[in-house]
Amino acid sequence: MKIRQDFVTNSSSTSFIISMKEDFTVDNFFKALRVDTNFRLSGLIKQMFKLIDQSKHDLEKVLGPDLSFDNITWELGYSYSRNEILKVVKNLLADKRKVYYGSFYDQSSPLEDFLCAYSLLIDEDDIYFNAEASGY
Repeated sequence: MKIRQDFVTNSSSTSFIISMKEDFTVDNFFKALRVDTNFRLSGLIKQMFKLIDQSKHDLEKVLGPDLSFDNITWELGYSYSRNEILKVVKNLLADKRKVYYGSFYDQSSPLEDFLCAYSLLIDEDDIYFNAEASGY
């Protein structure tokens, strides 16, 4: 599994993009991360799923039929204007995968504080999760 974690900044928010091969459910989230639901830290992973689920927006529903680079860049914002990320998003959409985006905000919960302070990228066949926008 390719996971990159870096310290970013003392950010007040971090944007994220997530796409899973299967439907976005807690069971599929654990499966995509290759983590057993009985894992010691499964409570944190369930919390993370809940945070993502509560703040995610379906990119295709928001943009409608015009999935041009300009519209995707505009909707995702300045943080995701790097061409390689836009190409990943376009490829995920071309593969008929749902692409969601949203933000975490620090001072909301310890987990969100962590997600705002560290950069996290998971790029696997079953899941693409990019929460490293604050570092750009």
